[in-house]
Amino acid sequence: MDVLVSQMEFSGHHFETNLSSRELEILAPGFANMKTYYQKGRAVHSSIDKAIHMYYGVGGHGNFALAEPYRFEGKFEFTELM
Repeated sequence: MDVLVSQMEFSGHHFETNLSSRELEILAPGFANMKTYYQKGRAVHSSIDKAIHMYYGVGGHGNFALAEPYRFEGKFEFTELM
């Protein structure tokens, strides 16, 4: 995420435009003092990532704080086994 500069800049501007200053301070403490849209976007995305990983970790009743979610693709059949 750190190297996705243009995406983080876009996100920083988007979040600043669409969320209240109170919401932004909850999501990314110090948001108002960040100087660039890159910093702002990265800070909010970091909070989003942490929330997602916590949901699948400690929120998923596991014995770990953070876990990476994996998308379930559903059932499928092999035409043959090797």
